[in-house]
Amino acid sequence: MMRVEIDQVRHAAAEEWDNAHSGSPFATFFHARAWAELWSDISGGRRTPAARHLTFSDGATAVVPMVLSRRFLGAINVYESSVEGTYGGWISQCELHHGHARSLVSYLRTQSDLEWLMNPLDYGQRSLVSTTTGTRTWMFDLGEEEQSLEQRWRRHKATVLRKVRTAEKHGLHQRRIEASDLDEFYELYLDCQRRWGGGSSFYPIEAFRRLFSLDGSEYWGVFHPDGRMVCGNLMLSHNTHAVCWAAVARTADLGMRPYEYMYLNQILDYRKRGYRWYDLNPSGGHSGVDQFKQRLGADPVPCFQVRNQSPSHRLAERAMAGIRRRRAESVLKAAA
Repeated sequence: MMRVEIDQVRHAAAEEWDNAHSGSPFATFFHARAWAELWSDISGGRRTPAARHLTFSDGATAVVPMVLSRRFLGAINVYESSVEGTYGGWISQCELHHGHARSLVSYLRTQSDLEWLMNPLDYGQRSLVSTTTGTRTWMFDLGEEEQSLEQRWRRHKATVLRKVRTAEKHGLHQRRIEASDLDEFYELYLDCQRRWGGGSSFYPIEAFRRLFSLDGSEYWGVFHPDGRMVCGNLMLSHNTHAVCWAAVARTADLGMRPYEYMYLNQILDYRKRGYRWYDLNPSGGHSGVDQFKQRLGADPVPCFQVRNQSPSHRLAERAMAGIRRRRAESVLKAAA
């Protein structure tokens, strides 16, 4: 195979970013310019969209969605591909082959202070990078026959289908939620944060309100007959990939099995709508959440991570981890 080199690297124009996102078969919601701009706005300018446009020696082009994050009072600049620990890497309207992917990996590997969680849908990224650092997501291949999905849900003694019947006996029902439901959705989110001890990330309600208005976002809620929301999630979709970015439930209502009810019905719904992948997303370091997704019947898919950090960056990150943890604990105590 002919060797392909990168001839030019420059900032990507908005139209180039949008065209690569709409034309790439592997692009996810997280590769969109709107996703980067949302977190730039919420950060108050500490993050800036900084996608790169690359031209190869054979004329092919690619865009690497990135955000420039000014951390530690601007002392360190970090390039995030993609922001908030979501799937990153390149997207392209062109048909890229192994040579393009190899050059792209080499380019990203040499960037100082870069964070890159690989796109699990792009096998070119996964096959070329050897690293033990990373996580995994959990996916359902909706190309399977419905009978095969049901077999997955019968694997364990306490089957998912049995738990769904428990939810139905309690009269639970699911619907898309409105903007007026977001405050109650956020109450459930805070309840989950308390249950998880703060979690790996903590988001303000403004983030959920902004996400509500973006194309490709769908908020779902599971409701009790008395009208209260007991469970919900935020689905973000692009192409044939739908990912659950946030799932929340009221601790006191978990015995009604709202999660199983919600996921089973959503998986079948997205399958009927023509989606190929239903993605439960990485679990943020919560082993119990990983176990739940495994029992649900999802398949683990590796998401290797590349983190190029300068020594000063590593030292500052360790210091900030404790500050972020204490800040989240303070907010949760105030909301209790």
